[in-house]
Amino acid sequence: PPALEAFGEGQLLAYLSESGVANTFLRPAPSRGTGALVSDFRYLEQYQTKADYEPYGGVAYFRVDSAAQRLRLEAVVAPGSDREIVADPADPAFRRAEQQLLASMYFAVISGKHLAEIHMTFNLVEVCMHNAFDAREQWNHPFRTFMYLHFFSHELAEEITTEHLIQEGAVFNQIFATTHEGMIAHLNDAYSRFEYGVDEDVEARAAAMTMEDGELLPKSCIRWELEYFDIWQRYAGDLINIIYGDDQAVREDEYLQAFHDGLQQVLINGLPERYQGFQTRAGVARFAADTIHHCTVRHQVYGTTGIKAALDPRISSTQVPRDTGTPAVDEWRSLACVALATGVARFTLLTGEDGKDFRYLLDGVDARYAAPMSEVFESLQRDLQVLDRRWTQSEEEQAFNYNYFRALPSELR
Repeated sequence: PPALEAFGEGQLLAYLSESGVANTFLRPAPSRGTGALVSDFRYLEQYQTKADYEPYGGVAYFRVDSAAQRLRLEAVVAPGSDREIVADPADPAFRRAEQQLLASMYFAVISGKHLAEIHMTFNLVEVCMHNAFDAREQWNHPFRTFMYLHFFSHELAEEITTEHLIQEGAVFNQIFATTHEGMIAHLNDAYSRFEYGVDEDVEARAAAMTMEDGELLPKSCIRWELEYFDIWQRYAGDLINIIYGDDQAVREDEYLQAFHDGLQQVLINGLPERYQGFQTRAGVARFAADTIHHCTVRHQVYGTTGIKAALDPRISSTQVPRDTGTPAVDEWRSLACVALATGVARFTLLTGEDGKDFRYLLDGVDARYAAPMSEVFESLQRDLQVLDRRWTQSEEEQAFNYNYFRALPSELR
């Protein structure tokens, strides 16, 4: 399997960063030359860890290898150190630092990207929708109707997962190296650091994965994510154009503007400029496309398709014992159980297969919107079904799905 091969070469961090689960941590490192990238986890070094486990943190330096058509790990810096170690699978110092960087990445994904951002912070998006629409009895507002599809039971899921995972002595205290106080501090800081839509800056992410010939790395996750993004942009754009006849209509929708004002209040770092302050149809459509992508595709990668890499104890661990031994069996079992619990979504499929369909949400929506919106819903389902058939039509495609964490349309909720 590619993951084991990458580990044998000392390139597991590069494999996980190129293929999906850690891709969104990559940032350009222009001072290191053309194609250089960095994943910097040093912000995790401030959090207190249990006495018998290594701290999180460190830095990993990568480069886009155009000749080999892959991302390559060049060097790492261990948590708390300033010494750069060249990626050499035969070097014990590199292997130790690599182990710590991998654990830091999993901690940043599971507790940061998945719990703190998608569940906790995006829960505030649903709260803002409730305050702007539901509390004003705008149950059938067309914007609220199609966005609610992607937030169904989000608040309930957040409440359940938070209570189950992070109370003192619960699962996260078992599977991560932080103390309970360190975990709480990290979650609070994750909210303060959160930048809406940064994972959906697909233009920047594609540029980072581009080779010298202008083509994307063939196995980079951004290649297949862009196919999704084309669908979301078309879907959101069509719906926004149905709901709003022009930009002036966007600005005059008091409920939409109340939603925007609510987001500005709860999101410390505001919203990206590409949303144009909810003053244009294009800006609102991009907000919707970004939000849908994050709540479906990135959520699926962070919480489901990417979890299997963390579960292989031969190559990965979510915490590193100071005595250089392996984590306890009970700790691995806790990780496996929470992965099985959160890795399966139980809501209506976006593809509408198996007799399931979400067009009933349009019941009660003004007829001038409901009929054309229903057609757009059907188009979304067709587009996702076509993509799903293409990505499952051969054993080669199915192997790619498994090995490179590609999220299938038939599994999105």
